[in-house]
Amino acid sequence: MTVDTASGSLEFSGEHQSNAGHTFSPSLAAGETSRAVTDPTRLIDVEPAGDGYRPYDNVFTVAVFRGETDITANYNITYRYGKLTVLPRPRNSPGTGTTGNWTRRKKSRLF
Repeated sequence: MTVDTASGSLEFSGEHQSNAGHTFSPSLAAGETSRAVTDPTRLIDVEPAGDGYRPYDNVFTVAVFRGETDITANYNITYRYGKLTVLPRPRNSPGTGTTGNWTRRKKSRLF
């Protein structure tokens, strides 16, 4: 069974951001559910690369449940990690007419 973690873009907020979305291939059996059991990649203070912000692998693990019972051990799960990209947040400085994007450049940190 393969889990594909979500890909997407998030606008820079200065806060930790993540996306725990995921899909199974093939689908889980009827009555089974899943949820992230390790923290998804959280992005903050990422550094721009070229015209945008470099994508990061969206890394986390999931558990499979039937009701409240963890049945993850019944599956051999492999992961394909999606990509998360943080986009610059538009800025507008009232009274100065300044617009553009935040360009705060800090070393990338993954938590």
